[in-house]
Amino acid sequence: MLDAGYNWRTAKISPDLDGFQKHVIKQVKSGFLWTGSLAYYIKDYYGIGLTFQQFGASYEVFGEMNGQTGVLKISDRITFIGPAFAIQAPLRNSDWIVDLSMSIGFMGYVSKIKFPNYNRTASGATFGSQTAIGLSYKFTPQWAIGLKLQTASGILTQYTEEINGHKTTVTFEPKNGESLAQFGISLGVRYYIK
Repeated sequence: MLDAGYNWRTAKISPDLDGFQKHVIKQVKSGFLWTGSLAYYIKDYYGIGLTFQQFGASYEVFGEMNGQTGVLKISDRITFIGPAFAIQAPLRNSDWIVDLSMSIGFMGYVSKIKFPNYNRTASGATFGSQTAIGLSYKFTPQWAIGLKLQTASGILTQYTEEINGHKTTVTFEPKNGESLAQFGISLGVRYYIK
């Protein structure tokens, strides 16, 4: 399966940010999503496989920060990859197929900010999960098109921050990690080997 669509991050924005910072963060809370998955069905309805999902968002704005003005560029990327348990079933022996997959695996996060005399990259990884449910229509025995709803979640407990070449490790207080939770909708193609 290959899908492309739109995704929304569901975490709340920190109340400690100022108005301009909140505005910028809101712009990268939603963005482009694409997913790819493979599944081998051991029986007609149950299988195992691999799921890949990537969310990306970016924004540019002219603003002021630390007494300087200029164009601020921000981009966020959240990547998930992991093994999956898959289920599929035709609807009343028709060409419509319902599919469900549940995955656990690696979730990575990268955020970049560029501003005059200021470059920041934050990156980290954590254990995450992904769930998807879809409805597909087979227009040939091998090919189908489908709609999919998916969620992914994970909590980042620490990350590496690099500001103008200087690296540090930032660790969140317990129960105050960075939520990577997201919800998305996508359309795509499916190929059935047999």
